[in-house]
Amino acid sequence: MGSFKSVFGPVITNNAGVFCLSNSKEEIDSCYQLAKRLYNGFEIQIVDISDPLERFDVIQFDPDIPFYTFRYAVIIRAE
Repeated sequence: MGSFKSVFGPVITNNAGVFCLSNSKEEIDSCYQLAKRLYNGFEIQIVDISDPLERFDVIQFDPDIPFYTFRYAVIIRAE
C-alpha cells in the first residue's frame, strides 16, 4: 500500500475529521468506500489536499498529521 496513511477512528473536531490519507487515487477510493460503510449517516468526501485552500481547511482537524506528504484525504463531516 506504500503511501497510504490510516487515521482510523477520527477525532471529530468542529463536526469533522480526517479518516485517511494517500497519494494513490485507487487507495483513497478504497478508503472512501470503507468510511461510507463505517460512518453511515455522515457526509464523507475525498479532498485533493495538494490544493493549498483545501489543505488549510483539512489541516485544522489535526495539525500533527503530515498533510504535506499526501495528495488525498478522506474527510468525515457530521451532518
